[in-house]
Amino acid sequence: MGDTRALAALLRHGLPHLQPSRAAARVAGSAAAARPASLRPRLSGLPQPAPPSHDWLPTTVTIPSAGGTIAFLGEDAHGWEFKVQKALEHAISLGLIPVPLDPDATADLVVVSSVFIDSPLMRHLRTAGTAVVESNAFLEAQRGRALPGKRWGEL
Repeated sequence: MGDTRALAALLRHGLPHLQPSRAAARVAGSAAAARPASLRPRLSGLPQPAPPSHDWLPTTVTIPSAGGTIAFLGEDAHGWEFKVQKALEHAISLGLIPVPLDPDATADLVVVSSVFIDSPLMRHLRTAGTAVVESNAFLEAQRGRALPGKRWGEL
């Protein structure tokens, strides 16, 4: 699954370093095929800046104190994924109040089953730069402590 996620991330970001070739090609059966193809180096002029690249960047998220709010993203066709269900139980044991994940309302903490979820809600969280914590990291959390999170941003 890790290879699949890495490939998905690669395809999502594109391959900005690859450029189409401008070298002449030989076409079989034509008069041009009798001469070697022209292989002139491409003149690029001034170096062009690479287009901005975005990815999940590491950040630190502090677990709110009891009474803080927490939202989850990670439902599948059968309801909450097992990892998210365990994170929900842990949040309640920390005294956090689960709230619906609403893009227009904020929660103190957002926990996701995976940063690779491709849904309208996850795309909104990325665009807004919302810090998220993956459920497996949240299971280690203690109240008032910092834990590793991720925020979508420019590299």
